[in-house]
Amino acid sequence: MASPKQSPQVDFKTMSNITADEVIEQYGYLLDGDLLLKFAELKNFDAARAMFNTWGEQTVFEMENYLSTIFENLHPLDYTRDQYTALLFLDHLISTWDSNIRPSRSISPER
Repeated sequence: MASPKQSPQVDFKTMSNITADEVIEQYGYLLDGDLLLKFAELKNFDAARAMFNTWGEQTVFEMENYLSTIFENLHPLDYTRDQYTALLFLDHLISTWDSNIRPSRSISPER
């Protein structure tokens, strides 16, 4: 499987309205990162994006590290197409967040 940087453009169009309660009822208790990925896997990208937007910087950095590890060791048989799409969506959210945050975090020259 290609890395996210080599992947074709994926359409992250919401096609379900599954709720957190429904996901938890079906899969059991999930940590926030797992719940976001499950929303994306089940094509509720709006709910996944809304959850991501509540995360603080530390959580985003932790998930970025998690993704780096996943994509570094990715084996094609480890994930379904929907699971892989969910990982790509999280990568997209982090990349977008990163490009919006980093310019505003530039270090001002010392006086």
